[in-house]
Amino acid sequence: MFPPNAQPPDGVSDDSARCVEDTLTIRRCAACNKLFAPLTPACSACASEDLEWVPSSGAGSIVSWHNFGRSWRAARGENYSWVTPRTFRRGGGTAVDNAYGDPERAARQLGNNKAVAKAHYIDETAPDNREVLERWARGERPKT
Repeated sequence: MFPPNAQPPDGVSDDSARCVEDTLTIRRCAACNKLFAPLTPACSACASEDLEWVPSSGAGSIVSWHNFGRSWRAARGENYSWVTPRTFRRGGGTAVDNAYGDPERAARQLGNNKAVAKAHYIDETAPDNREVLERWARGERPKT
């Protein structure tokens, strides 16, 4: 739901899910099958505007970030107060990028474009140069 006096983006209604002929439905991207609630005008995973209403079992739930945050803070306690949803996003984005060397793939995992993923979620880690640095520390010359 949009806050009072707020207007949804063009082409987006205020319904996160709707009931059609006694069937609960939810929006899904026809291109990549991602489900959306609340609604968006385009898929955040693949940018397709081909969104369709599909039947929903109702077995899942829509969780507000505010409710998630409250539950998360209670569960993590003080020892892990540094762990936030962003920590997980950064870790996941960096892990995918490091594993595949593909920031576009990491961006798709995060639901962002490549520029946003690289700027905010993919850590630019240094390559593993321990072997070279250890040889250098022992006074060995690099192989040329």
